Amino acid sequence: MQTLKTTTIVSAAFLSLLLSACGGGGSSPLDPRPSSSATSSAGQLSSGAASSVDTVTAQKLGAGTGASFREGEIDVTNDLTNLSAGGTTTLSVYVVTSTNTPSATPIQISFISDCVAAAKATLRNGANESVSSVTTINGRATINYRADGCSGTDTIYASANIDGNVKNAQVNLNIAQGNVGSIQFSDATPKQISLKGSGGTETSLVRFRVLDENGAALSKAQVLFTIASTPGNLTFTPTSAESDSEGYVTTRVTAGNVATPVSISATVVGTNISTSSSELVISSGIPVQRSVSLSASKLNPRAWDRDNEEVSLTMSMADDFGNPVVDGTAVTFWTEGGRVNPSCFTLNGTCTVSWYSQDLRPSNGRVTVLAFASGNETFTDTDSNGRYDAGEPVENLGEAYLDENESGTYTLGERFVDVTLPGHTPLTRDGPNVSAVYNGTLCYSDDANICTKDKVTVRKSIILSMSSPSGDLSLWNDENCSTSPFNGSIAGARSIVYLLAEDINGNSLPNGTKLTTGNPVGITTALDTAVPNSPNAACIPLSVAANPGAPISATFSIKAEVSSSESFSKNFGIRFE
Repeated sequence: MQTLKTTTIVSAAFLSLLLSACGGGGSSPLDPRPSSSATSSAGQLSSGAASSVDTVTAQKLGAGTGASFREGEIDVTNDLTNLSAGGTTTLSVYVVTSTNTPSATPIQISFISDCVAAAKATLRNGANESVSSVTTINGRATINYRADGCSGTDTIYASANIDGNVKNAQVNLNIAQGNVGSIQFSDATPKQISLKGSGGTETSLVRFRVLDENGAALSKAQVLFTIASTPGNLTFTPTSAESDSEGYVTTRVTAGNVATPVSISATVVGTNISTSSSELVISSGIPVQRSVSLSASKLNPRAWDRDNEEVSLTMSMADDFGNPVVDGTAVTFWTEGGRVNPSCFTLNGTCTVSWYSQDLRPSNGRVTVLAFASGNETFTDTDSNGRYDAGEPVENLGEAYLDENESGTYTLGERFVDVTLPGHTPLTRDGPNVSAVYNGTLCYSDDANICTKDKVTVRKSIILSMSSPSGDLSLWNDENCSTSPFNGSIAGARSIVYLLAEDINGNSLPNGTKLTTGNPVGITTALDTAVPNSPNAACIPLSVAANPGAPISATFSIKAEVSSSESFSKNFGIRFE
């Protein structure tokens, strides 16, 4: 019974279709077209068009139009999906209606691929502008693709928001591997490494980059590393490597026990294309006493009567080979008076802190500042092998101390840096040890009676004058302004005397103080200078000469101008005999 009903329905459907095909009257139940009367009343669709089909609204994204439309695909010029290294092609997509006709509505199409995201390929519009999206014109969007270092398969994706729905399309491009064009040294990180066993960073990554003939990064190129010599048992690994997706290839250099510049050669296997590294240096990186200095922006700040006058203090340090100490080497600062930032860390061999004026102000107006760090003693490398050998001259160091009385030797009560080296008695403070045992990282002996790897305190001191704006001016006969005060008499008509310009504590006047002469009567003299950058009182030569026909006695004044509103002066008389 069921079979019979089914056959009857199918036969009726077949008959209806047959009648319709032969021009029979009436519409078949399977014919999607409306009746002629419905078409006439609608007045909007051409005869034979379906009322449920929209030929205006964009609905799909793909390649081609009409019967050749392929939804979800991207067209490639001449279907050439295989590109050479650095090759270009044009990509296009259509936005179409439900009848696969191009949509007149402008739609923005976005394009992306792995290589584009990695900057190994570019997308440009018709104006040759780098873009990531274009807008359809009459339903079509085109964009130019260029491989700039991309190789292998790169899938390009196109997407658009069509009537509230995201539509996607894609195509695979197969890009050939480029030919080797060059290999370049890229960098060494870090640029300076420490000798083996010295306690610093002992390895560096040396990196090269392989490029193709178009200047784009070339991956999967085999590179061989070599070095002319390996002083001090320097090593590097690996000895060969394959360039990564960015064209980079790397080897790791490990320092030996000899300070030396290092140059690694890199050659692309199967070619004669090679290059060499630069920048990398193996050194101790540890400060040595003979290469430590401390400087100040002002040695005579106006600090006696003012708080927070600032002075910049810079510690500069090098290792035994004259190379900058490793970045980040810590330096500590102590001060006798005022205040100072406690520490700084070196960059390119130097670091700077600030000292500020305030109480405590020593009664003599002079402040000792001590800067110190952990480092090596100084020795003379007589055989130039970059290490200490028994019998080589050593400058042993005692403990560092804050020399407040400027005596050059330790005085009981002065602060000191307490150091006890393992296996040794405490270092003396009143002078250097004379054990002739070298202490420092360039020791390669196991005999502690010859040397140890123990670090000592390298140091430098500097004196600041907390200068006052008032003081005294005096004339002297001697160039040191110390042994022979000028008594006012000059033998003959011409001579040189010396001006001592000092503050109330006998130190230098403040930095920048101007010294000038004025009101000369019967005498020729000239002085127009500034006190030098020194904590000590200035002793300045001054030429004086009697004017022709002038009386035996002459007078003049000297003015010390600390600022535009602060000055003091003094008059002097001279007899020519």
